[in-house]
Amino acid sequence: LVWNTFPIPKMTEEQRLAVINAGKEILLARKFYEPLTLADLYDPQKFEQFSLLSTAHSKLDKVINASFGFEDTASEGEVSARLVELYSQKISAMTKS
Repeated sequence: LVWNTFPIPKMTEEQRLAVINAGKEILLARKFYEPLTLADLYDPQKFEQFSLLSTAHSKLDKVINASFGFEDTASEGEVSARLVELYSQKISAMTKS
């Protein structure tokens, strides 16, 4: 999922910093595997072998799930439904303005 195309719930400063720091860990992990391309790193058949990167993504997933109030075991369907709900609420608020 790409989070920047959907509304994100209001976060505490602590949550916001946790997201930022988890994102930085992903960038550092990618640097560790240079000169591999993003296509190489995110090949579904190879991704798990890049343990620094997969661990960094898992950490970001946990931080984001916590921000949305999800358990770590939230399904993709649950996450998608919540994102669509938040998007619908935002659009509804915009049309009432």
